[in-house]
Amino acid sequence: MIIQPIGRNQYKVESITRPGSYYVVRLGDKRSCTCPSFEFSHERRWCKHISIVNGEMRKRQKEMEHKRDGIEKAGKY
Repeated sequence: MIIQPIGRNQYKVESITRPGSYYVVRLGDKRSCTCPSFEFSHERRWCKHISIVNGEMRKRQKEMEHKRDGIEKAGKY
């Protein structure tokens, strides 16, 4: 699956069921997705694409923290 940043808190996400098709996910206070599932879930304001992007962003954040911690530890010796 392809997740591509396209703006501040905005990501282009490939469809899981229709490879080659993409949706735009917006995170933050006004999260949204252009997929049909999100359109039908106004009350939940959630879909699998938002979940996937959230998970990927958490993973990337942890990787950056580990790299930073490694650099800081290396600098102490």
